[in-house]
Amino acid sequence: MVARGGRRLEWLMRLLPAVVLPLAVLLNVMDSVPDLGLPLFAATPLIVATFFSPRAGAVMAGICLVVVTVLDVVRGRSLVETTVDILAVGLVNAIGVWVAHVARQRETDLGVARRIAEFAQNAVLPRPPAHVGKLRCDARYRPALSEAQVGGDFYGIAAAPSGVRAMIGDVRGKGVEAVAAVAVAVGAFREHAEDAESLAELAARIDRALVREDHWMEETAVLEGFSTVLLAEVDTATDTVRLLNFGHTEPYLVTAERVVRAPLGESWLPLGSGLGDPRSVGPPKEVPFPPGTALLLLTDGVTEARNAERRFFDPELHMPPTATDDPVLLADVLVDRVGRWTGGARQDDMALLVLTHAAAEPDPRLGSSVRSAGSAADGIGGSVSDGK
Repeated sequence: MVARGGRRLEWLMRLLPAVVLPLAVLLNVMDSVPDLGLPLFAATPLIVATFFSPRAGAVMAGICLVVVTVLDVVRGRSLVETTVDILAVGLVNAIGVWVAHVARQRETDLGVARRIAEFAQNAVLPRPPAHVGKLRCDARYRPALSEAQVGGDFYGIAAAPSGVRAMIGDVRGKGVEAVAAVAVAVGAFREHAEDAESLAELAARIDRALVREDHWMEETAVLEGFSTVLLAEVDTATDTVRLLNFGHTEPYLVTAERVVRAPLGESWLPLGSGLGDPRSVGPPKEVPFPPGTALLLLTDGVTEARNAERRFFDPELHMPPTATDDPVLLADVLVDRVGRWTGGARQDDMALLVLTHAAAEPDPRLGSSVRSAGSAADGIGGSVSDGK
């Protein structure tokens, strides 16, 4: 609705010069107020330059100067008065067209920089494989539209003897330092996800890598290099997922009927701060993850996305019922819903990782599969209620 209203306003502004210019001519031929139309002659090229192009605005400025000159001559204005009118309108026109040119150039540069930033981020965060272990997965990364800098959102997924391990996180800050930290965190996860004995041990190795990288960055203080991280370990043998959180946004569990926030228990200090040993934290939170369920790992670019009324996006309230066997569809639906919620104006980077636990083929001798899905959803809902 917001985007549609914006397009309608843009078209109205494009039609405005066709009304303003004749009105300026009409006002300027009124003997009682000879210069009444001059402000409109000055405004018309700015409107054209803004909503068409600076070149079109320059052409319109030339037309306005010719019209002003002809009107002054026809009305018998003195040479001094005509010169003053031309200089006044010409100066305002020149400034307006130049400002529109600078704004257009900045918009172009910002678009190029944003595409480069997204390319760099995608190089560090390639799309995950469609299948990891017994899970199907997909991921999305979208840079902020208000800034061209590369952000610090990251994710990773890998198969391990204990199940499928996944990570999502957010480095504090933006720019080159954030990209370096993202590369370090993702690299450490890929290197140790398979052989780390536990999620706490995996977190400790990622933490050491981030602290070491932070010390190498001479201009950055240690406390500014932290990263919020959420680690997940899916055990399809027991249909559970273990979650260990280091200051990150809560994940969500999705069934065909509902979206619920997963209980995390205690949240620990972010990684890379150098303030503690992740191996000393408590055990991970274990949550039921039955077949027919999807796990959404998000960054705060999703949950802190605001609409025109400054209200936050809540997946529990604003995600529609969606089939949970297709992670690509789930990711697309979530990105689309956030885009609709914000009207397309994201203020922060957004990353998400979707893991789906496909339901087994139903046995026709066991009755309707709907009952099975309903009981799974009830189990998740009960678990979340208990966690809260």
